[in-house]
Amino acid sequence: LSIGLPDRAKRTLFDCTFQMQQGEGVFVDWLDTMPDFTIPETAQYHEVIVPTADTERYSFLLNNFILHGIPCLLVGDTGTGKTVMVKRLLAEKLDRERFVTNLIQFSAQTSANQTQELIEAKADVRRKKGVYGPPVNKKLIVFVDDLNMPQVEEYGAQPPIEVI
Repeated sequence: LSIGLPDRAKRTLFDCTFQMQQGEGVFVDWLDTMPDFTIPETAQYHEVIVPTADTERYSFLLNNFILHGIPCLLVGDTGTGKTVMVKRLLAEKLDRERFVTNLIQFSAQTSANQTQELIEAKADVRRKKGVYGPPVNKKLIVFVDDLNMPQVEEYGAQPPIEVI
């Protein structure tokens, strides 16, 4: 079985997604999966998010990870829209009947105790002695932004990350 990549210069497998078209599997460029984008005339500058191949790829992966209950660590270059895309997905597209979200923003001053308190704030339903979780029949999604930010201690540890 041989399936070629889209005929564009220097394409890799990461630039494509696999789709079924007319009963046949084909690799499609991420850019070709995106709807046309126009900026609404009434949009404010800070509200405009231009979709890119990276944001399309991240959205696809996150949607599937959430759907199948797979934990993930989303990494990438600065300024590619990861935080905005994740926050938009969690705020606008997530089924509130099935999920509870907890958004945590790390900084250099974030402590292990703060991290634990922030996580426990949304896991407030007591299941049994010493065991807490989200409300019954819901799953808790914890989004930690800037995971690498907590200050490194003298011996190389980062306690807030260890709590996670």
